[in-house]
Amino acid sequence: MKTLHILLLLSLFQLSTTAYSHTDSHDHSSAQSMTSVADNNDIESFKKSITHLGAASMELLNKPMAYIEPGFGDISFVENNALDRKYLNQGFAMLHVFHYADALRSFKIAEMSKVPTIERITVYAQVGQIISYLKLDSRQGWVFAKDVVERLVTTLEAKDNVSQKELLWAKYAISYYASYNAPYSDIDNIEKYLEPSLRTVFDDMLAAFPNDVEVLTLASFVGNFVDESYYKKALEINPNHTGAHHYLVHLYEVTQPPRFEDALVHAKKLSELAPEAAHAVHMYGHILPQFGRYDEAQATFEKSDAIHKYWANKNGVEIIEDWHYPHNLHLWGATLFLKGEVNEAIEIFKTACLSDERACKGLFKLYLAYGMTDEAASLVQGNTTLQQSINQLDGLEYKALFEKAANVDVKKDPNIVFINLPRQYGFYANLFALINNIDDTNDSLTTELSDNMAYSFDQILNGQGFDAWATGAIEIVKTYQLAKSMGHNNLAEKLKVKIKALLPKVVFE
Repeated sequence: MKTLHILLLLSLFQLSTTAYSHTDSHDHSSAQSMTSVADNNDIESFKKSITHLGAASMELLNKPMAYIEPGFGDISFVENNALDRKYLNQGFAMLHVFHYADALRSFKIAEMSKVPTIERITVYAQVGQIISYLKLDSRQGWVFAKDVVERLVTTLEAKDNVSQKELLWAKYAISYYASYNAPYSDIDNIEKYLEPSLRTVFDDMLAAFPNDVEVLTLASFVGNFVDESYYKKALEINPNHTGAHHYLVHLYEVTQPPRFEDALVHAKKLSELAPEAAHAVHMYGHILPQFGRYDEAQATFEKSDAIHKYWANKNGVEIIEDWHYPHNLHLWGATLFLKGEVNEAIEIFKTACLSDERACKGLFKLYLAYGMTDEAASLVQGNTTLQQSINQLDGLEYKALFEKAANVDVKKDPNIVFINLPRQYGFYANLFALINNIDDTNDSLTTELSDNMAYSFDQILNGQGFDAWATGAIEIVKTYQLAKSMGHNNLAEKLKVKIKALLPKVVFE
C-alpha cells in the first residue's frame, strides 16, 4: 500500500495546489500576442479593440480620478502637500493594496496636474502608470504602457538635471515594461534607460537609497524578489507602511513551512491601516480560517464586500469591474462551507461564478461534494472554457462517473491504478477507479486506505494559503461522497471520521 499512498498523496496535492493558480482570469477582451501586433504595425488598431484591462473597462480607466481617499494607507513617495503630489502618493498607496484601476487614475491626474510645485513629479507619475497598466492586465496592458514609456523617455530627454532617484525609477519602469517582452525597438533613445535585468537596476536603487521604503517594498515586489528582509527593514523605518505589511502576509502564507502566526499579525495591521481598501481588509480574512476563526473571517469578507459595493456606486460602474470582488465572494463562500453552512455557501459561489471562472470551478466541486450531480452537469455542460479549466471531464461524463457508469480501463491492482489510467481523466477518475477497486467488506483494507487518505488530506490542509486550502477541503469531502455513491459505506464512514477530525464543522449531507 506504500505505492498507493504516495500516488494518492501526489495526485491530491497536485490538484489542490494547481486548481487556483493565479492566472489572468479577469481579462474580458481577447488576448493577442505582443509580437504579432508589433510586427503588423497594428498597435493602434489593437488598442481600439480593447474594451477592458483585466476586469476594469476602458471607460472606467479613462474617468478622471475626482477624489483623494485617505483610507488606503499613508504612503509618502514624495513630500509636500500640493495636489499633484497627493494624487501621486495616493497612486502608490493604491498599488500597495492591489487597487490598480484607481492607482492608474491617480497617476494620470498627477501627471496632468498644473499645480505649481518645487519640482514637477512627472517622471514618478509616468512610472506609476507603467506599473499599473501591466499589473491591471499582463496580456494587454503593455499596449497602453508603451505610450507612457515613450512619454517617459521624452520627459527624461527634455528635463534638465534629472535626479538620480528619477533616473533609477525611470530605468526600473522601462526595464519592467521590457520584461513583459513588450516591443520597444521603435522608441527613440530607449536604450539609454534599459538595464540587462530588473535585478540589476534594483540593486543600483538599493545601493543608492538603502533606506527608501518604496525601493525596499514596491521595487522588490514588482521585481518578485521575495525576501522578507526588505519588508522588515521598511517597517523599521515606517512601522505603518501598508505595502510592507501586505507583502509579508502573502510571503508568510507561501513560506515553507508557512508562518501563519506572523501573517496574522501583519494582516490585522494592514486591515487597520487601509480600512477603505477592500483587498487589504480581505487579507485578514485570508488568515483567520487557519486558526479556526471562521465567524471573524466571514465578518471580514462581508466588510470587504460592502467596500466593493460602495466603490462601484461611487464610481458609477458595475461591481464586477473590481477584479477582487468575485475573489472575496469565493473565499466568503469557502468559509461558509467550512462552517457547515452549505446552502449559504452555494448561493455565494453562484454569485461569484457570474464573473469569475475560478469561482465556477469551486461551485462545481461543491456540487459534487454533496452529490448534486445534476447541478454540476448543468453548470459545465456547454461551457467549453470551464471544461478546459477543469481539465478532466465534461458535466455529463462527470455525472456518469459519479454514478458508477464510467468505463475506465484500469488494472485491478490498486497499487498501480494511477499509472494505468489515461492522463486526461485526471484526479477524480483516478480516485474513482481506486475506490471502485476496493473490497468494501475487507475491513483491514478500507482502514488502511482511509488512513492513507487521511494522511494525504492532512498534507493538503497544511502548508498552504487559504485559497488552495479551502479548495482542498472541498475535494476531501468529495471523496466521502464518492465512496458513498458507490455503495462503499464502510469506507465512507471511516473517511467521515477522519475528515471530521480535520474539519470539525464541515457537514456531509
